[in-house]
Amino acid sequence: MVTLGEFWELAGIDMTGFPLMVPPVHFSAPDRMGEELSDSGVVKDGRYANFFKVGYNEFEFLVDFGQFFKQENTPHVHTRIITGPVYAKALWQTLRASVEEFEARFGTIPELEGEE
Repeated sequence: MVTLGEFWELAGIDMTGFPLMVPPVHFSAPDRMGEELSDSGVVKDGRYANFFKVGYNEFEFLVDFGQFFKQENTPHVHTRIITGPVYAKALWQTLRASVEEFEARFGTIPELEGEE
């Protein structure tokens, strides 16, 4: 197990929560709907997240994304995604497959531990 600070160092993240460098991104899953990501085919906004919170009810899943700043000891949520159970499961399957592919290519991802 690694500490949060060691994880940030391994992930190439400085302590402010911003990537030190951004390598090329590999998208393993093809777009199932055959649609562009936006009108221009490029993602319009990108936000770094190292904090995640998931909630659900009978009809939908809510996934919050944010940044946790060690100095402030509190997360700042910047995005909430609301989706139906079928799409939440599709997201989970896509993320699981991508993590498995990443680990096969680059090695096992260490587990995240809280700070001491």
